[in-house]
Amino acid sequence: IEPVHLSSLIGSTVEQVSEEYAVHFGKGHLVLWERMKAQLAPVVLAMIEHDQQEYVDQAMVPVDFEIEAEGEIPGEVPGGSALLKIHGRVDRLDQRSDGSKIRIVDYKFSGGVTTPTNEPDLVGEALRGRRLQPPLYSLMSSSGMTAISRKFSKANVSSHRVIHSVEFRYIRLLHPELLTCTSFDSSIWGTRIGDQLLQTIRHWIESIRAGQFFILPGPYCRECSWSAACRFQHHPSWVRAYGVPLAKKFRQGRKQRATHE
Repeated sequence: IEPVHLSSLIGSTVEQVSEEYAVHFGKGHLVLWERMKAQLAPVVLAMIEHDQQEYVDQAMVPVDFEIEAEGEIPGEVPGGSALLKIHGRVDRLDQRSDGSKIRIVDYKFSGGVTTPTNEPDLVGEALRGRRLQPPLYSLMSSSGMTAISRKFSKANVSSHRVIHSVEFRYIRLLHPELLTCTSFDSSIWGTRIGDQLLQTIRHWIESIRAGQFFILPGPYCRECSWSAACRFQHHPSWVRAYGVPLAKKFRQGRKQRATHE
């Protein structure tokens, strides 16, 4: 598609989807509504151009969207039973045209004006317990998605045992750089850092199973449905929880760094 025709197609599609949305949910403030529609077209164009360039560079193509996935966190004994089964829903599934690699893409939306200058270190964030979605996604089995994907997609999704990588794509309407990306490579599980991360995740799971809970206030408390029940705003409770050895150990874990080979 020529750039001129692509821009026209995107504009008409944004208009069509917006009208369908308005039928069910309304438009709200008209000025903000029109401004949002105007901001969406450049974002969609940036996403398409990024995908086109990835096809040229890596031959990666989208094969399905919004599908269920499952996997497992391995136990201590190689080849033994899994420590925990995991289930999730992935935004998008990509595959190299020759079927040699499969990637999960997850979209993150930001409506803020100010954004960090650098994308997060997904490995370091996972080690500190702040961003576990990438490593858990990377432990999903593509074979668990294949049957679901084939119901809705004409693409033939290869049944690999592992996901090659997990990519976060940050959509930023109010930022000069509309789309930025950062990846978590599944090959990390074969390194010392991967062992360190897996041991950390296992420790958290086993602690939860043992009923080792404590208050650890943070920004996430604003979105937690149970924040009132845990009494994190009750100062005496917070002070007592702060001195619990388990909480201290967890806070120390949030400072750990990757140990390279």
